[in-house]
Amino acid sequence: VLHHLSHISPYLPIRRGWIAEQCWFCTSSTQFESHLVTSVGDEAYLTIAKGPLVPHHSLLVPVAHKASSLDLSAAEAAEVRSYISAVRRCFAARGESVSVSVTRLLACGGRSHTHTHTRCTRLARQPTRGTLPPAVARGAPN
Repeated sequence: VLHHLSHISPYLPIRRGWIAEQCWFCTSSTQFESHLVTSVGDEAYLTIAKGPLVPHHSLLVPVAHKASSLDLSAAEAAEVRSYISAVRRCFAARGESVSVSVTRLLACGGRSHTHTHTRCTRLARQPTRGTLPPAVARGAPN
């Protein structure tokens, strides 16, 4: 029955091969860019964003192709939380913070499919009260 319905939806199991082959985040895909990966765990990996919003923008991606963070196993969810904590500690050591948000929908090759990932976006360091931003302290014109 699925074979006859496979032309209707790219999400049917018979079509999963296309998704894994075309997905930017699946490590078995020809579209996967391993040179951007900075750390690999058992269940997830950390990669530099291909089109970063800010410097040090990174993505935390489950190794298995999962449509939603709600689909993660207990082990996958625990490793994602561990990575998030590590990224936050890394930036806190530099006096910076990180915004974390889960992203679900990704369009690839003209088709939509999902491989959930978590965006870790560095937030600019905020001047402490009573200090001047460097440009103002140097007397730079506005």
